[in-house]
Amino acid sequence: MKKPMMRNKHPLRNNLLGMSTKRLLDLKFDPIVENVKLARKYEEELVYHEMLRKGQILDHEGKPKRYSSMAHTAVMQAYQKCINDLMRYGYARVPETIVTEEYDDDGPKIPTLNVTLNIKK
Repeated sequence: MKKPMMRNKHPLRNNLLGMSTKRLLDLKFDPIVENVKLARKYEEELVYHEMLRKGQILDHEGKPKRYSSMAHTAVMQAYQKCINDLMRYGYARVPETIVTEEYDDDGPKIPTLNVTLNIKK
């Protein structure tokens, strides 16, 4: 087994732990705060696209600006990705399937299967 590199009689691995967090602190950068700011910008962009869709934003000639459903969808997808990234910091993912079990007085209820046999003579 190979030993980790040594620096000042301590494994190098221990010195590297938390370096990325320290680096972010040195840069005064908080990824959660920046993600929230980005999400707010996407919300503003979504409002803009909704107004475009309704024809409420006019160009210099007084005609409604052209609405692009592809651009609107791209902003929605980017907003959803931003939200999903933020979810990692506070919530666990919800499973897509739900398993339910029925219980009676003795514990889990065992499903019964009724079979009807018709005998022809």
